[in-house]
Amino acid sequence: MIFTFPSKQVLPVVALLSCLIAEKGISALDMDMTINNNNQPESSSNGNEGRELRPNRPSPRDRNHTKQSPEQASVGKIIGGVQVDADEYPWFARGTSNNHNRWWGCGASLVTPEFVLSAAHCGFDTSGGFQIGALCSPYGPSESDNCDQKIEEFDIDAVFDHDGYDNSNLNNDFSLIRLSGRSSIAPVPMDTNGLSNGYTGGEILHPIGFGETGSGSSNHLLDVPVPYVTNVACNSQYNGGIFSAMMCAGDLYGDGGEDACQGDSGGPLYDTNAGTLVGVTSWGIGCAMKEYPGVYARISDQWEEWIKPTICENHSNPKPSFCSSGPTPPSPTPPSPTPPTPSPCESDEDLFKFTMTTDSYGEDISWVLKQRNDAGKFRKLLESDKEYGDNQLFVEEYCVPKNECYRFIILDSYGDGLCCAYGEGSYEISLNGSRIKKSSFEEKRRQRVPFGNC
Repeated sequence: MIFTFPSKQVLPVVALLSCLIAEKGISALDMDMTINNNNQPESSSNGNEGRELRPNRPSPRDRNHTKQSPEQASVGKIIGGVQVDADEYPWFARGTSNNHNRWWGCGASLVTPEFVLSAAHCGFDTSGGFQIGALCSPYGPSESDNCDQKIEEFDIDAVFDHDGYDNSNLNNDFSLIRLSGRSSIAPVPMDTNGLSNGYTGGEILHPIGFGETGSGSSNHLLDVPVPYVTNVACNSQYNGGIFSAMMCAGDLYGDGGEDACQGDSGGPLYDTNAGTLVGVTSWGIGCAMKEYPGVYARISDQWEEWIKPTICENHSNPKPSFCSSGPTPPSPTPPSPTPPTPSPCESDEDLFKFTMTTDSYGEDISWVLKQRNDAGKFRKLLESDKEYGDNQLFVEEYCVPKNECYRFIILDSYGDGLCCAYGEGSYEISLNGSRIKKSSFEEKRRQRVPFGNC
């Protein structure tokens, strides 16, 4: 018996995608793009130059404008911002891939000499890297090439996504990434004492990044002042989709026009008055819309529970000073482990899960799952039975026979994959909760993934 459990969500980013970008597939949100010195995608000769984006489509960070359950998440850009001066935010980190020649599509913040803090939906992996102190194209390696600001490049040594991250609603959208070395640039102080918990509304905060400005991504780091919006007020706009590990900032009662958006995912939300990093750019409906503030991961909510212990347990010596200020104890009474969610499948079946964030041409995508028979031939077992929407997240689950050999095939009828010419999509497949493949399916017509008892 085969069960189908389709659902739709859209990520980010900010995670969006949002999200968003790595050459060999950035986890769930693969958004690898070749860039020139202006931080823009390079032109290519694949015959797609004349294909225009459809007008008035929601951005990858958009969530459904009906105040229903979130269905379209937009992931990270700076709208209405101004250029950052040298040494204003020297700890800002620009995500890279391909030996720092490509933009991952996400930002981060240097929080210790060897850790940056970003968003889990960005999907960083060890194929990527960071430019600490990136300020303007062409980003070094000398200060004179980076608008007279010091810059350092590191590969990624290890990635620690929050173990409670939920890509269906972007709760706990945190990722701590250990660099391949120690930076000499001073890290940014984090909100370790509940600063943001005392905000009452209207406090000015600054999202920072290289993301979309309304006319393409920026080649110079930007920031923009936006007022804090309480979780109660924000929840009324997002129909209950705001959790304690989230915080909101935006012009809720004015004309809008200032916000973070695509490409700013994972970057900082900074309190300039306190000199403190309070949030991580995560998601929102649209960009710079007065009804929908930007949504950020709230650092203070997860400082003691996850951020501090993750850093202190995985940092080389000398460790940050906050690690010696008293060990972060585990929960005083460790809770009983949450029992696993019962599988909808029978004992002789495995649970196959397909997760995809589409680009701006979702209808181009189809897939098929084939099973090898006793004669060694692969025969179709499952196939997509829907036309996928644009810039949306789709999650589908099926029960398949256990201990068989399978071949998953994803196809793009246009031949440009899910990333990055017309959006920043990706897909992931798993079996019984174990990931088989994450990929941006970049600029491809077909991709095959064998798995199972082959």
